Amino acid sequence: MSADAAAYLMVRPETVSLSAVSDGGTGIGAVLRSTFHGATIDYEVETTAGTITVTEPGVDPREALAEGTNVEVSFDQDRAYLLTRD
Repeated sequence: MSADAAAYLMVRPETVSLSAVSDGGTGIGAVLRSTFHGATIDYEVETTAGTITVTEPGVDPREALAEGTNVEVSFDQDRAYLLTRD
């Protein structure tokens, strides 16, 4: 794939991690919703590129990120896939 080719970055929800932004920072996104499933928590996060879904291992639901929390988003680069748009 050439350096200027259009592409999609595919990342599975369970390979994405969120961290709350402190000290008034804005981060790259904000939590829209969190859903506790026992073993996991699903987050919907509004980012500058659109809404993404993040699945994290379940924690005490009282420690889940609250709606409106500004977050940084990271992912395991070894588990990401670059797909051409054609």
